[in-house]
Amino acid sequence: MNRLLLTLLVAFLCSFSSSAQETAYVEGELIIMLHDNHKPDLILQEFETINGTFTELSLNRELSKLSNIQLFEFDEDAVNDKNLLDEIRKHPAVRAAQFNHLVTERALPNDPGIGNQWHHVDGSDNDIDSDLAWDITTGGTTVNGDEIVVCIIEGGGSNYNHTDLIDNHWTNTAEIDGNGVDDDGNGYIDDVNGWNPPGNNDNIGAGGHGTAVSGMVGAKGDNNNGGAGVNWDVKLMQVTVG
Repeated sequence: MNRLLLTLLVAFLCSFSSSAQETAYVEGELIIMLHDNHKPDLILQEFETINGTFTELSLNRELSKLSNIQLFEFDEDAVNDKNLLDEIRKHPAVRAAQFNHLVTERALPNDPGIGNQWHHVDGSDNDIDSDLAWDITTGGTTVNGDEIVVCIIEGGGSNYNHTDLIDNHWTNTAEIDGNGVDDDGNGYIDDVNGWNPPGNNDNIGAGGHGTAVSGMVGAKGDNNNGGAGVNWDVKLMQVTVG
């Protein structure tokens, strides 16, 4: 597959987003988002040198006028790129900064039902363009390594044992199943597989609507089975509502 140079403007707006594997980047280039009313000239002046070394920092072009995002260039042979990035990130005028990363364009997942999931990709553009999001990430953990959990609240529950859902099923690992004790002290006893308030237990029904919703959110993607969720790698917490 071709290698594409992408300007990931969304990365600045979604700093909580899942951490993918470390990607390569264009040497000698930085993408910097400045706070409102700050000009690129300020960064050029402040970082003309770093630790007594000339950086040869220059402005390549403006990437987003609305968000005040600029593409800068510097002499990667003169300064350590990571040190320069660290120092720029500390500047009070800088909202966010990153290298200009290279990513691999993804094909659609190999799930056989993907062609029927018009909400992902539709020729008439009646979709949410999931394929464009998948070019950036298909899920994972937060930058701190924490699980990303989506709570599915349904009257009839959800069949989380479905073959396309079970790998993304959330369980409460702080609770010991079936011992009748609130092990994690959260006010719920044996809440391992979610929670059923009317039954005061974690017996989740297998409702069809909840199963469909869970699949739209987080069916395991690219596993050659069923369809794909918006997020292929996410934990789905099931809550039944009476």
